[in-house]
Amino acid sequence: MRTARAILQGVATSAAGTSSLLAAHTLERLGLERGRRRHIDTILKEQAPLTRAEKANLIPSATPKPLTEAQWAAVEAKWVCHGEEYCPICLHRFGGEPMLCTSCCHAVHKRCFDEWLRRTAGRWRCPICMLPANMHESQTLLEWSRERAVIVIQAGIRGYRDRRLAHTRRSVTDGSLAGQMHAIAHSAEVFAENYNIGVRYELTRLESELNEADALLDAFLQQREVDWYKTLALCQEKRLDEVGKDVFCPICYEPLIRSSSSLTLNPTGKVSIVSCCAELFHTACLNDYMAMADKPVCPHCKAGFLYTEIDGFT
Repeated sequence: MRTARAILQGVATSAAGTSSLLAAHTLERLGLERGRRRHIDTILKEQAPLTRAEKANLIPSATPKPLTEAQWAAVEAKWVCHGEEYCPICLHRFGGEPMLCTSCCHAVHKRCFDEWLRRTAGRWRCPICMLPANMHESQTLLEWSRERAVIVIQAGIRGYRDRRLAHTRRSVTDGSLAGQMHAIAHSAEVFAENYNIGVRYELTRLESELNEADALLDAFLQQREVDWYKTLALCQEKRLDEVGKDVFCPICYEPLIRSSSSLTLNPTGKVSIVSCCAELFHTACLNDYMAMADKPVCPHCKAGFLYTEIDGFT
């Protein structure tokens, strides 16, 4: 049992070591460090990374040598001659994202190649022909693809416009154009007439509402006009039964001293009379009440009121 357990532990250790070595080898091929993934821009500067055997010159390198600017220009021109419009990985049209050109005259989206490289465990090869190749981010191909996309869009718009115009021409017969123009003019006249009718209706409605509002305002103002002599007479009648009795202000409960047998209007009087119930108040008390009250209602009968100063009480 001990011998079998030792053998199993040795196999497990060997498998773990082999897996670690394979992971390290893959990271080294990508130019990465353990626990870290470098961006595709950094990898492109080094072109296709060499394997350990290629670095040790044990086997010849399968990756072609880095190309010069003139060689890259020739590769880009050859790809343009192919007339490809779609990325072979995502099958979307070129022109919207950065592009990579391979030394074997193929092109893919930069983002697509980065994802493909991650999923293939670092196999630095052309995604189309699967041959070792160098990569180059091409601004020329991107601009050409954008121009190509613009041409396709404009061609579609022009085609739609021409087909629409041709259909219109086929549908128009002799004399029908004049009839259509007459119908359009008649429709415009009908629309203008209906619009004028609507405007006149709205003006009439607004005028009637204004007249109604003016009538209500006049009625309200008439109600606000007070016959103070009638109010004084009503107060005089109320006070006939109170001769010889003290009259108190309903606010401060201080007595109102009668100084005359008749009541008269006086703007400087110290006592005021209200229009709603003909009650008497000290003018100072009523002014203070009006300044502090939330609603202007009579302190005695709780109705809306007007007031004026009088003589006859002090």
